[in-house]
Amino acid sequence: MPDKQDKAGRARGAEEGFIKRRDARHQVPDIYRHAIGLKVRSGWTFLSADLINFSWNGLMFDSTVPFEVGSLRDCIISAPEFMTKEISFSFRVKYCLWVNGYYEIGAEIEAVADATWFDIFTEVHNFIIERNGTIY
Repeated sequence: MPDKQDKAGRARGAEEGFIKRRDARHQVPDIYRHAIGLKVRSGWTFLSADLINFSWNGLMFDSTVPFEVGSLRDCIISAPEFMTKEISFSFRVKYCLWVNGYYEIGAEIEAVADATWFDIFTEVHNFIIERNGTIY
């Protein structure tokens, strides 16, 4: 299977161990990352990370620290300018690559604390993109 590139120009290929997601990915363009927060538990604290994309079964984000492949992590996603509720979920790290000065983390979502709020968050994300237009 030949490598494919996502919107950020990063290579994706099955031979590298990446798993194709069953659900549509919701891209988070750079210009809108300020509106969407992602915090990932590292030890006893939560660290901020930049969400690249997400779906019901996975997410990809950039981090200043690496995460061990196979580890189970808790995280919180939010859109504080648009909703007061934060959505908690856990994920399992599938890969951790050093890319352009950051660790790119790919993960499979294990459990979502509140599925209804995850759906609402997805709709808020789509509203931001539709209202302002997709910019890559």
